[in-house]
Amino acid sequence: MHRNLLAAVALVAGPLLWASGAQAAQITFANSAENITFTGNGAGALSISSPVLSGSAFYDADPLGTYTISAMSFTTGVHTATGNFTPNANTGTFTFTGGDGDTLTQTITWTLIQDDTLQPKFFGTGVVTAASGDAAFLADFHVGATDQLDFITMPLSGGVTLLALSSTTGSETAHISSGEKFPVPEPASLTLLGAALVGFGMLGRRRRKAL
Repeated sequence: MHRNLLAAVALVAGPLLWASGAQAAQITFANSAENITFTGNGAGALSISSPVLSGSAFYDADPLGTYTISAMSFTTGVHTATGNFTPNANTGTFTFTGGDGDTLTQTITWTLIQDDTLQPKFFGTGVVTAASGDAAFLADFHVGATDQLDFITMPLSGGVTLLALSSTTGSETAHISSGEKFPVPEPASLTLLGAALVGFGMLGRRRRKAL
């Protein structure tokens, strides 16, 4: 009976997790030709600025395409005890054009800049505002969907960490080395999955009592 129950859960959970994006493919992007500029404020915080960042990108196994990240212009809070900087209010745009015609536009917000190595890493969240393409692509990146976005930069031009830079008023530059963006499970799908698992649990308990 336990094996049958587990099999039933798997049959229900599998499609739901797939639909929620938990196993979805991702957009991977490469280095940018343009630099990001980091400027310290002398008191542990930074200013971040850049022109439009662009480079090559692809979705799953599709032909090579391109991406852009709109110009950056925001500041951060002071360096935290965990080694990170938290960006202050900011908003931007990420676009993707795939080699097979898939397209994506989304609003992004940078939420964290990690500084535990010589190559800073940016983390953000995105909300899709426009998308077109094949069924697989739109299942991952349809209008209204949310996703996570991150990229790592090359080492800063001066070979210093952001923490060291933030204690000065100097500036250093670095360009994107590589990055990725991937869908996150949608609340409705997770709720449906939870309800299914609870239902199977109750069913199993009733069967045990009947025995």
